[in-house]
Amino acid sequence: MNSPYPIDLETSSGLRRIRLSGRMDALSAGKVQDALMALVDAGERRLLADLSEVPYLSSAGIRALLIVQKQLHGSSGELILVGARDLVRNVLETAGLISLFTLVDDPSELAPPSSSTDDSDQGVAIEKEGIALRLLSRDAAPGRLRIIGDHRPLARAAYREGDVCAELLEMGSYAIGVATNGDRFGDYSHLFGEAVLMDGNFFVLPGVRNPRVDYVLRDWSGSMGSLQFLHGLYFSGDFRHRVQFDGRERPIDLERLRRVLFALVDADLFGIVLVAESRGHLGMALRRSPVAGSLEEEGSIFDVERFADWFDFSLEPADPGALLAITGLMARDRQRLPPELAELFPNQGNLHLHALVMQRGHLSRQAADFERELQRILANQLPEKVCHLLPSTSLRAGLLGLIELEV
Repeated sequence: MNSPYPIDLETSSGLRRIRLSGRMDALSAGKVQDALMALVDAGERRLLADLSEVPYLSSAGIRALLIVQKQLHGSSGELILVGARDLVRNVLETAGLISLFTLVDDPSELAPPSSSTDDSDQGVAIEKEGIALRLLSRDAAPGRLRIIGDHRPLARAAYREGDVCAELLEMGSYAIGVATNGDRFGDYSHLFGEAVLMDGNFFVLPGVRNPRVDYVLRDWSGSMGSLQFLHGLYFSGDFRHRVQFDGRERPIDLERLRRVLFALVDADLFGIVLVAESRGHLGMALRRSPVAGSLEEEGSIFDVERFADWFDFSLEPADPGALLAITGLMARDRQRLPPELAELFPNQGNLHLHALVMQRGHLSRQAADFERELQRILANQLPEKVCHLLPSTSLRAGLLGLIELEV
């Protein structure tokens, strides 16, 4: 990583320190912000900004520091200011912003990082297939899985009003499938599309031209009625495992992550909920609502000559740097499952996942923060797409929870 400022590992604190120098004003603030954000993008969550060689701080310089601090606070991190001169401290005090930063004269004043790799807050540290993980496990009763509706009319785009299944917004509930929201079939029949229900928050990408993600957040739903599903799957329960994972320098594809997780835990089927920083996702989404009358002639929407008309399909990895909120099923081996459960997975596949693609952002690096981070990005990040996710999707790092499901 190229930077106009020296960066080193501070031995007493174990944190990355970037040594800034010269005036922090409108001419330099952008370079300072870019250098700090490059470290955040690389995975650092606690940073030292050495200001001992900074004689002057303008409002532009303050703004750069605040932007970085906001990003870090949002992902359980912090920007710590080291060696700030009296003039710089006075500027922060006058602006009423000094309480937003930890200021120290020397990094040795900071408490050293914990050397434990197996405590209740951090989890067990493991490295496997180039993925660094921290695993937090606890006793939890198996969750429940339910199939919604019938997938067979999809190929012929033959769904009718009687095929619609109602689901409720509930905390702790997760679902994926083809769905929409509304009260009367005649009003919403043209709006079915790829959908996810995550912890009582619902997101759908309608199958229309130039779609935009519609959503209902659980805290804003008021007296809203049921969600309308054509088909899909639903699961709920307590998380048996929470995991923080990081690919370091090598992107993580979903299939490799699945193999590693099942090498660490003893189960055959999980409901997975995952938030991650993307290196580029691949997926597909319906372009049309698959209700009766929308397919003009005999055949299947999956036929080669119709596929492009019916599906938006990724040919290249999209949206690197975006945040992904992912949910669905993960199997050790679909062929070992009962036939009705095996049908929930694509042929030759052990993953069935839908993704909510968010704006670019950052996540905590603590497994214990999983639920908080999930709630934060669902409530605060702008949704841009919902898609059926392909196993070749690449991730940088993230947090996940696993609900063990009865087979």
